[in-house]
Amino acid sequence: METLITNFLAIWSHWVWPILLFVIGLGLVVFVHELGHFLAARAAKIKVERFAFGFGPRLFGFTRGETDYCINLLPFGGYVKMLGQEDVKEADQTSDPRSFNNKPIRARFAVISAGVFMNFVLAAVLFVLVAMVGKDYLAPVIGAVRPGFPAASAQIEWMAPPVEEGRGTTQPATQPCQTQGLLPGDRILNIEDHGFLLNYVSKPVTRFSDVTLVSTLADPDSSYLFTIQREVGGRKCIGKTRMGVKRLADDSQYAFGVAAASNTTFSRYTDLITASPFLDGDKLVSINGQAVAHSWQISGIEDRLTGAPVTVTVLRGGHELNITVLPRLYLRDDVLYLTDGTRLHCWPTGKDDGTMQCVTGDGKTITVDQSKIAGGAVRERLDILGLIPRIKVVAISKGSPADKAKIKVGDIVTGYGDRAAPSYWEFLETNRQHAGTGTNIVVLRDGAAKSLWVVPVEHDDVTLVGIADEPDPEHAVVAAVREGSPAAAAGIEPEAVIVAINDQPVDNWVQIYQQLKEDLGQDVRITYRLGARHQTAEIGRLDTSDFDPNDYRFDVFGREIAFRPLEVSLVYRNPLRALYWGARETCKLIVSTYVSLGRLSQGTVSAKALSGPVGIGAIALEAGRRSLVDLVYFMAFLSASLAVINFLPIPVTDGGHAVFLIIEKVRGKPLPGRLIYALQVAGLILIVGVFVALTWQDIARLLANRW
Repeated sequence: METLITNFLAIWSHWVWPILLFVIGLGLVVFVHELGHFLAARAAKIKVERFAFGFGPRLFGFTRGETDYCINLLPFGGYVKMLGQEDVKEADQTSDPRSFNNKPIRARFAVISAGVFMNFVLAAVLFVLVAMVGKDYLAPVIGAVRPGFPAASAQIEWMAPPVEEGRGTTQPATQPCQTQGLLPGDRILNIEDHGFLLNYVSKPVTRFSDVTLVSTLADPDSSYLFTIQREVGGRKCIGKTRMGVKRLADDSQYAFGVAAASNTTFSRYTDLITASPFLDGDKLVSINGQAVAHSWQISGIEDRLTGAPVTVTVLRGGHELNITVLPRLYLRDDVLYLTDGTRLHCWPTGKDDGTMQCVTGDGKTITVDQSKIAGGAVRERLDILGLIPRIKVVAISKGSPADKAKIKVGDIVTGYGDRAAPSYWEFLETNRQHAGTGTNIVVLRDGAAKSLWVVPVEHDDVTLVGIADEPDPEHAVVAAVREGSPAAAAGIEPEAVIVAINDQPVDNWVQIYQQLKEDLGQDVRITYRLGARHQTAEIGRLDTSDFDPNDYRFDVFGREIAFRPLEVSLVYRNPLRALYWGARETCKLIVSTYVSLGRLSQGTVSAKALSGPVGIGAIALEAGRRSLVDLVYFMAFLSASLAVINFLPIPVTDGGHAVFLIIEKVRGKPLPGRLIYALQVAGLILIVGVFVALTWQDIARLLANRW
């Protein structure tokens, strides 16, 4: 009985209650819109024949006076049927003075516009409620800066800090901070440009979505004046910098190249199976005794690690707990190897017609022929002298092909398709070759080989099986040898097991890294086992052109663990401030929606960002699961967005009717009835086509996300 109650409560909280909230919220949005038409029609003394919620067959209702109030079968929308007013057929001519068509143009325009106006009012009211209750948003703090993007090379001019009370005037902060490039931890205070629209929606910046909104709606040639705050040694500095935007790789969207910051509380992915010792809700206190106050401090600590075990202190259940972990060794993201053995340091920023663009450390963009790329971080997670390790499964997505194939966390892949001990790049290649058909995968589990069958699937335009991996940390087994590398020149082959470097025994890849770092500048000899035979490979004198310890990094927490986003709570208890915020939020949404539609037509905003009814329902369910405040905020967003879309100049919509009235005012008479009818039918076909296309996109997206 207890289990039954628990299951019922889980279903209720995860599905039933959010769906009920969404239906109520959607009903409110539709009701308020139609109520606007209804009240305006009654004020103009127009006969209202029906006030309906939903479309299709009538389910139930009642008649009061001359109006039928009813609920129809399909609850997506609604309408007010007025005498003499039709959407998709020619209106009947009548001499009744209460007919819609017999009223002055200004009265008809007011009736048509009233629904949109009421949706704007509803959005503002809901936003005011959200403001007074309070809601958490992503803080406008930078968590990461993407190399090669404007934020990484922005020139910052530091200004005098504010005057501290009782201490007189402080000196200008000319040199307290790095002057080139935004840094993790920088807080964005303000964004300005010379245009009214974007300047209005982005000033001041109160949450990170303001930054994303500006870049998403930006023109390719636009530039923006940022005001940032940076803390150095306990001192807060204010700086200004002007930045443009850059197109993201394989996307039509533009970005500044900054990501939102996280806090120091662990967040376990709920859809992942992992063996991580860190639990959801653990709060990071220190790493090797060094206190961690902000998540962006972690990378600086990791840069000083040597590969030795790390002690991580977390706060769990009110008590501090020390957890010892082995850091993971990875190739840095800017390392790229060519087939002739050349090593480049550059960050990939895009691909085009068989070439790859990347940005060097000094900000120069170079183009590389993809056929000349032999390896690097774009292909492999780890590469030492051209020796590439096997992959180990560290997390599995629930319901994924890997989960269905009974692959387990901790498995080491020793065979996949026709490849023995595939590297990461070879694993991805095998995924693509066997997408939808399946192939055999062999894993090493508890010292024994296990053969399984897995079917890779297309997921967000790539072929995956649903695992998170890392280089096999326990075994120095070579999965692949990079073309043009020192290892290839020395004759080391795949499946070799590295046993010693300069006669010093090594058991794993961290020890290989440590020994090579120690032997830098000396002749290096690698001893390895291939089958039953031990062999020796002469690498020669080792210098940084072949092996540079700075090309590698250690990762303490791994890819299966994340930190919760850094949030800021916005709450306005004062009703007047809440009213101002609600009105501004509504105006911001109206402006950004119109600008988004314009950018969509220009191709700078992708149609993939749009959602249809299924997608809107999914977003609403997620909002309802988080909190009632989140759902109210989303319904306010939906109310304003639908109002904007409904007033577009498309026949059948309120905006289309408004255009017909404007034309009638200019011509002195309405358009011919047959022409209006034909335009309305065309508009209906267009809307239905968009509706079907977006619904299909929504369903495909949901199916892809659920494997």
